[in-house]
Amino acid sequence: VVVGWSLPGGYCEDQYVMNMTANLLTNYIRRELYPSWEYQKEDSALEGLGCFVSPDQYASQLLCFVEQGSGGGYPPEKIIEKVKDALYQQWQQYDPNMVNSFLLWNFNYARSVQMASMLQSIDLVSSLSGRATETAMFTHFTGNPAVFTTQWNWLNSVNQVSTREMAQKYVTRDRAVAVIVEPM
Repeated sequence: VVVGWSLPGGYCEDQYVMNMTANLLTNYIRRELYPSWEYQKEDSALEGLGCFVSPDQYASQLLCFVEQGSGGGYPPEKIIEKVKDALYQQWQQYDPNMVNSFLLWNFNYARSVQMASMLQSIDLVSSLSGRATETAMFTHFTGNPAVFTTQWNWLNSVNQVSTREMAQKYVTRDRAVAVIVEPM
C-alpha cells in the first residue's frame, strides 16, 4: 500500500520540515498499525514501512509505503485507514497542554535520522544519492553551491511547531491519495 500527499516545492528551507514530517509519520504509522510492537516479532506480517519526501522544485511528494507478507496482517483498505488514523498524532504532537515524552523522543529521533542521512550522503561521493548528485541538484535548483552548510542550517531551524504546522496544512485525510499494489 502506498499513501501520498502533495507538498510545496523542495530545495528551500521547508524541505527539512517536510523530511522531518515524513520521518515522524513513519513512527506514528508503525505505532498505529502495531501498538504493542508486534512488528518486531519473527512472525510479523510487516515486511516494510517507511515515509519519505521526493523533492522537486515546484512540487514535492510525501510517500508512505506499508509492505506485508502473504502471511496475514491487515487488509489493504484497513492499512490505508490506519495510515490516515495516524495523522492525528502529527497534529497533537507538541500541544503545550499535553506532556508526552514519546512525542518528544520521536521528534529527536527523526532529527537524528535526518542528520545521519545528510552525513551519509557526504560519504557517498558518486552514488545516485551521494554527494555529487546532491550538490549538483541543490546548486541547480537554488544557485547556491554551499549545499551541506545550507542544509545543516535548515535542519537546525526545524522545530516541533513547524512540523506540526506542515502536517496540519498538507498531510491530512482529505489530501491523501492511496494505491494498493498487489503482486502478480
